[in-house]
Amino acid sequence: MNSNARKVEVVFTLVLSTLLLNSTLSLAQQKPEDLPGKRGAGSLLVDSGKYAESWDEASAVFKSAVTKEKWQAHCMACAIRWAS
Repeated sequence: MNSNARKVEVVFTLVLSTLLLNSTLSLAQQKPEDLPGKRGAGSLLVDSGKYAESWDEASAVFKSAVTKEKWQAHCMACAIRWAS
């Protein structure tokens, strides 16, 4: 790998890491009542596999941090892990 390609790879890695960290910190700053997995209606939707509906019922803060598609993918991945 030449030095320019290596520099691009390092910059890309740093940018991606920064974006992921920012997203994680954004979620960490939310109050529990803003999360769709809280105990209540949102949790019942998740427990019954209605992931898209649980996102629909979530707060605007949560929706601005996590897309519906990412939420559904995360829930499905967790359900698969829990089932095994």
